[in-house]
This record gives sequence, structure tokens and C-alpha cells, in this order.
Amino acid sequence: MNSSIDNLKIVIKFKRKIRKNFPALWGSIVKYGWELRTRLPLLEPLIFKQLRKVFSDRKYSPDPEGKKVLFFQTRSNPPHLAWAGTLAKALIVRGHQAMFLGCSRELSESCNNANYPDGLSDSQCRSCYLYTRRFFELSGIDTKWMGGYLSTPNFQCAEDLINSMAKEAYEDFEYKSIPLGKIVRHSVAHYLRTGGIGSDDLSRDVYRKFLINAILVTDMCVKLLDEYDPDVITMLGGYFMPEHIMMELAHKKGKRVVTYEIAMLAQNALMMQHDRATDYDDRENWLKYKNQSLNEEENRILDEYLLERSQGGRSVVNYWPDKVEDKKLICETLGIDLSKRTAILFPNITWDSALFEKDVAFNGMFDWLDRTIDFFIVHSDYQLIVRAHPAEVILPGSLRESVILYINKRYPVLPDNVILVGPESKFSSYVFMDMSQCGLSYASTTAMELGVRGIPTLVAGEVHFRRKDFTIDIDDANKYWNVLEDVMSGNSPLSQERITEMARRYAYFTFFRTSMPFSKVHCGAGDLPVFTYDDISELLPGKDRSLDIICNGITEGAPFIYE
Repeated sequence: MNSSIDNLKIVIKFKRKIRKNFPALWGSIVKYGWELRTRLPLLEPLIFKQLRKVFSDRKYSPDPEGKKVLFFQTRSNPPHLAWAGTLAKALIVRGHQAMFLGCSRELSESCNNANYPDGLSDSQCRSCYLYTRRFFELSGIDTKWMGGYLSTPNFQCAEDLINSMAKEAYEDFEYKSIPLGKIVRHSVAHYLRTGGIGSDDLSRDVYRKFLINAILVTDMCVKLLDEYDPDVITMLGGYFMPEHIMMELAHKKGKRVVTYEIAMLAQNALMMQHDRATDYDDRENWLKYKNQSLNEEENRILDEYLLERSQGGRSVVNYWPDKVEDKKLICETLGIDLSKRTAILFPNITWDSALFEKDVAFNGMFDWLDRTIDFFIVHSDYQLIVRAHPAEVILPGSLRESVILYINKRYPVLPDNVILVGPESKFSSYVFMDMSQCGLSYASTTAMELGVRGIPTLVAGEVHFRRKDFTIDIDDANKYWNVLEDVMSGNSPLSQERITEMARRYAYFTFFRTSMPFSKVHCGAGDLPVFTYDDISELLPGKDRSLDIICNGITEGAPFIYE
């Protein structure tokens, strides 16, 4: 298996060179390549060969007492399919039934695998469908397609209904008692790469397309739930339009929902949660562990991981492959005055799912940024470093609402004690942490890493690490400056020892208890996944502790806690 993964890495490296140096050629490959790769075994990806081998044994029959599990796969990226396919087969060998639901290209104009301004090209949409169709075929798992529940009149009625509405009424639109106008907002903002949805023509047109398809998804989900009548629905995320609609309808019918996402402990781990969009917050189980100190082995494991994380390892994306850690060089280049007490501010990208409509005290992240910068303009004896998220120059469309561009426009002239570090900078964020006495986060998980360093950190957004006894949570914008002044002057309401201890407990809980190791699939960032098992018997009960916990959680509603 290791040799297969090594060969895969060589192929991936070659593909990236073609994409970079010959974009026109790459476009043609994307357009026609998957047609050939799904027809000719010689050209098919490794995972298709594995599917043919591993899933060829179909002797397992459902137990009369088994559960019916629907895998709602309208957003079928290759990693998502690999995870879902493995989970589905693991359930089948345990005597349960599993079925896939896939998108057969109906959602091309409202797909969150795409973003403005590029949208989803016909070739990309077609490639996704061809890959998904072939994956389902080779898996041998029962499959239904969205198009099988819709007809031309459905499309026309949905379009006519939304086109007859005033654009200003989109937010309040309901259909079959489902608040579609509110449900699609997350998807629309993510597609537009913005923190909110404007009243401009572009935003309203995208909103309109998502609402039209939301009606189709609602009609399809109603029919699917009536026909298949699953006991449990398993889906990716739960925030975006198709999954959110299915979750609403499932709850109305009393059906349990399990959501999953890649865990914070990447690469090969999943976060599984019950009956809500994946928010990484497990308050109930945290109460069982918050008062437990880590033992020597747990501390060692956490320290090893935090060191690896600071070096870019085991992350979904390594944003700093060539980071600069020379503290003297960084200070001289940016004009940082180490004699001043310093705050490091880590903003999110504005369309981050962790950020959308998670406001508590402020009118969005930019309001918080304004008030923070204004504080340091007034308090020139303190120093602020704003470290923009590197995803702004890596993830497509992210510069549409760049934090640095916003600040430069809002504050054409900044005092010397306010220092901006652009998203393209290779300066290590961990060096900035180590020279700071205060951390500032709206929803950035850097608050956890600041916490394990004992640095008091003010958190403004409604995020999973809030109220975990190691952050200073802002509930009132009018009191923000007072709290910030206290911390900057050295009067933190939490001691360094308390912050460090609770942050370490929560970090271990998040990275190693709620993160489900999922070593059955290997998938690096941007790579096609491969299975790390050669026989379906490796999915049987007792073979993999994490897989047993996940399957028991899906079928019985047990907690997703790895211990």
C-alpha cells in the first residue's frame, strides 16, 4: 500500500506541473479526461481499482434488526465519497442497510464546490458527476439520484415561483413550512466569498438561483424520505443548502441525523456529530473531561502534535511550507517594537463557515476589527499586529473581501503601533504569538494555540472554544475597550496557569477525543484519496476501534468520543 501511495504522489506532482505550465491543455484534460478514466481501466484512478477489489465481496446480508442509513451525498468531492463509502460498507458488514443519494448535475448553479466569479464550469460539474457515478457503481451500494425525483415541471414551477417574488423578500421565503430564505444564506455567502449578502444585483441573482434549487431539493427530499424511510441520515457538514434542507425535513419526521467533517486533527480523522451542522462543539462530553488533568502520556501526545502543527504538519492545508522564523528579521522588517506590550490579532477569512452569523457583541468581524484598531490608535503605548489569514491568497475568490485591503481602505494612514502582516507573508504566526501578551480572535482556532502558551485571548464570536474556561469571552461591545485595556495592562481576569491548564485539557479533548481517527482513507490536501485497506474484512467489528465507535454512533446514537 505504501508503494501505491508513493506512486500516487509522483502522478500528483506531474499533474500539478501541467496545470501550472499548460493551463489550456489542463482545461482539455479536465473536460474529456474523466470520460476516459471512467471507461478505461488502464486510466482509472487507484481508488477505482481498489473499489473493484475490496468491495467485490457482496455476501453480507442485512440483519432484520439492522438500521437503514441514507448517505446524503449531494456534494461529492472524492474525499467525501471515500469516507462515506467506507462507512457505508462498514455498516453493511455489520448487518445494516446503506444507500447513497447523489446529485446528477441538477445543482450546477448552486453548488458550494464553486465560488464567484468563476462559478462551476460545465466540465467541472460533468467530471464530478462522472467520478461520483463510477464510484457508486463500483461500490455496489444501492444508489438513488436527485434527478430521479424531479421532472421538467418541477424546474419550471420553482423558477416561476422565485421569479415572481420581490428580491427584497428572499430572506423571508418559506416553502412547505421550511424557511428556505434563511437556510440558503450560508450557501449564498460562501459562494460569493463574503461575510454577508448585499442588496446588489449580483448578490440577489445568486440568492435567486440558490432559492430555485432549494425548492427542487425540498421536493426531492420529501419524496426520498417517504420512499426509503431511513432510520438515520448521514451527511457532510450540514450548513450548506441541500444538507440543511434534508436535516430540517428529517427532524420534522423524527429522523436522526449524523453529520461529519474532516476533524481538526487532519489529515486522517473525522468529526462526527448528532443532529446539528458540524460545529466542533461537544459541550455535553466536555463536561465529563473539563475537570480531568492530562496524564503524562496525554501531555506527551499533545506536545508532539502541537509541535508538528506549528511546523505545518497534520493540517488540512499547510499554509506555510517555507515559513520564516527569524524573530530579529521579522521585527526589523515590520518595525515591531518589543518594548511595547503587544496584541496579536488573527482574523478569519470572511466567508468561513465557522464565522458566518456567529456574532455575539459585534455587527460582524469588520465591526470588531474597527473597534480594535481604534483602541490601539488611541492607546499608542500598546502595539497591535494583524496577521491576515494566508487562505486569502490560496483559496479561490478569498481576496474579494480581504482583511488587509479592507483595513487599508478604512484607515489610509495607520500609526506605527498598528502593524499589518499580509496573507502572502511567510513570517511564522507562531513567532508573533511568542512575542505577544494578548491574543485577539473572532473565530480563529489560533485562540487554542495562544491558550496553551498561557496568553490571555479575547474571543468575540460564537465558536466552539468559547466558554471553555481559557478564553476571555466578549459579550458586550460597549465593554470591549475596558476588557482590552485590562489585559493589555497586565490585569487579565484569568491567570497564566489557569489559561494554560484549561487550554491544554480542551486541546486534547478536541484533537484526540472528539476527533475520530480514520486511517482507512488516506487523502492529502488536493489529492485524490486512496484506501489503506485491501479487504472488506478489515471493516468488520473489532478490527478498528474508531470505526466501531463511529458505526455504533450512527446506528445507536452513542457518543462520538474516542477513548
